Amino acid sequence: MNDNKPEPVKFEQSRCVAITTRYLGPTNFKGSRIVAEAGSGLRCRIVISCPDDREPHAAAAEALCLKMGWSGTLLQGGTKDGEAFVFMPKVQP
Repeated sequence: MNDNKPEPVKFEQSRCVAITTRYLGPTNFKGSRIVAEAGSGLRCRIVISCPDDREPHAAAAEALCLKMGWSGTLLQGGTKDGEAFVFMPKVQP
């Protein structure tokens, strides 16, 4: 029998925050912008100069994290609907 079994992975679902971003085109009153939203309803808007570039989506997600005072890691991925991010806060020892 093998006694060197790995320990189960500890997963804390409530510690991570899902962030989605979307592009809003210009209107008569506002220019193009990216909106970043967290699952809890938090929102942050940034103005962008090039709507076809993916980096503004990351910048919007980062701006939301900074606005909330969060420190940790921001992971980026894609879905069939566009960009998605997961914020993982720093774990205090």
